[in-house]
Amino acid sequence: MRHQRIKYVTEEDKTKLLAVVTDQRNRTLLRLLLATGVRVSELVGFNVGDVRGRTILVIRGKGNKLRELPIADEIQTMLAAYIADKSYHGESIDDTAPLFLNCWHQRIQPRGVHWNFVQWCKRAGLERMYSPHACRHYVGITLLRKTQNLRIVQEYLGHSRVTTTQIYTQLTTNDLKPAAELLAA
Repeated sequence: MRHQRIKYVTEEDKTKLLAVVTDQRNRTLLRLLLATGVRVSELVGFNVGDVRGRTILVIRGKGNKLRELPIADEIQTMLAAYIADKSYHGESIDDTAPLFLNCWHQRIQPRGVHWNFVQWCKRAGLERMYSPHACRHYVGITLLRKTQNLRIVQEYLGHSRVTTTQIYTQLTTNDLKPAAELLAA
């Protein structure tokens, strides 16, 4: 059985996306997707109080399971600035207040995240259109390439079974080039 290659945001496309998304809410949302690989359902469910301390974000994942996810200092600083800006503009920053609001000052919905993401792809002039889930795949592939540890990827993405995480072991022709060079030596 042949599996379709997963679609993930490339480094080049990531740079292009970050260049066109400049408003604070959307940039925070995009950076969070690209830095954590959270599911859209998790992202839209974030409350202000889910941002804990300097390094932990609490996520309600599939099956309503709670998991804690370490976040880089840079992302935590960005989230703190975003929350402070929400307060400055009169938005609630109570622990139960939604982290991301739509233009009607209600919790952003998955459809809104998807719509925004398509618009960002178009503005960035990307050749391929991505869904926000491609950010999750970007994180999985990037983590696996950098750590070479499938268990780290599994835990970071909140997969209950390692078999789910194995999709990130797909190799591209570029991945195989160093092997060909080794054999030619």
